[in-house]
Amino acid sequence: MRAFFLSVLLASLAGALSVSLAGGSAYEKYIKYIVSLLLILVLIAPFASLKTIDYEFEAQETLSEAADGGAVYEQQIHEELLRYFDALLQNDLGINARDVRIDIGIQDGEAVVGDITVYVDEADLTEAGAYLFAKFGSGVTASAGGG
Repeated sequence: MRAFFLSVLLASLAGALSVSLAGGSAYEKYIKYIVSLLLILVLIAPFASLKTIDYEFEAQETLSEAADGGAVYEQQIHEELLRYFDALLQNDLGINARDVRIDIGIQDGEAVVGDITVYVDEADLTEAGAYLFAKFGSGVTASAGGG
């Protein structure tokens, strides 16, 4: 707001100086016309920028709704861990991971991963459970079903 008043003041001073220097000449009315146009443009400029402010506000509001409660981070972590465990079990045992359940918390703006449950078919449960326990310990377990 201060910048707006400063720009109006400077444009007015420059206009007054220009008109006073051209006082009595044949170009005085043209200089007054140009100074008037300049002042009108300075006065209208803030209203032209309001259009972009509205769009920026809407974009920020939409982004904050999408990221509410860390849902975006949780979804990304879920997808990455599902791909990881599916590739790991598929490569080492030939077992497909059907889904992954992850206990995730957001702490100081960072995701903290708790217990992980990898869902596999009932027939592969014992083998996958023993493999995951041997590889990761008790933080990663196998369960039958699809989460």
